[in-house]
Amino acid sequence: MVWSFFIVGYAEHHTKAVYIGVSMFCLSVYLLSVWRVKEGDYPPPQARKTKNVFEPLFDYFKDCFSKPYYLWIFAVTLLFQMGNQGNTFQFFYLRNDLGLDLTATGWITGVGLAATTIFGVILGYSAGSMIDRLKPIRVLPATFFVWSLLCLISFFYIHDKTSAASMACLININLFIFTVALGAVTVELFPREKIGQFCSAQAFLYQTIIMILNPVVISPFFDWLKFNRAGYLWSASFYFLTGLVSIKVYLNWKQKKKDAD
Repeated sequence: MVWSFFIVGYAEHHTKAVYIGVSMFCLSVYLLSVWRVKEGDYPPPQARKTKNVFEPLFDYFKDCFSKPYYLWIFAVTLLFQMGNQGNTFQFFYLRNDLGLDLTATGWITGVGLAATTIFGVILGYSAGSMIDRLKPIRVLPATFFVWSLLCLISFFYIHDKTSAASMACLININLFIFTVALGAVTVELFPREKIGQFCSAQAFLYQTIIMILNPVVISPFFDWLKFNRAGYLWSASFYFLTGLVSIKVYLNWKQKKKDAD
């Protein structure tokens, strides 16, 4: 909120100072974490029976990418991140089409974050308890469908700073619920002894695909369309697809639990 309300507006005419300030802040936080945060001890890894240097790589891809159960999970993340690509063009709509400066767009973001903070302080415990009772893996698809609906409403409703801020509040509250559910779901879906491995495979897959699609497909598509407001429809479409695929992930998880019992 400090960044959004008080700093980002200066980037309009004091870009270099903002870059240097942010860099120094990030460097300070990093050095503080290296100095003060200590990890525990880990058991030594099991000795491998072969000296083939490529075997760990083969095992990594076999573990992570050979089972449909995990591929469906990766598909959810990929579709969700595809939906997030619409955020860039939503910003262009506010900045270029509505003519809002960085101070105004920062204010919109700050109001949305403030709504999340207030919601988290007042109802965070109740929301977390509700998510636990309903099961996070059931809540997650609902957050995608709500997100899709909010993006669709934004397409028709946002026309000035105030309307953009009001939608940012609703989207950020949904984001809060999504984040709480996602943290629990990640632990539930991936093998706990290899959770870092599967999270890295998940990130590797979607980041590689988006890195290719952004300059080859997404940006040229919006250049051709010349309609930045469509960024809301882009996000709404992919979040809706994400919700559908996350239902499939839930059914797979339910079947796996049944087979284990």
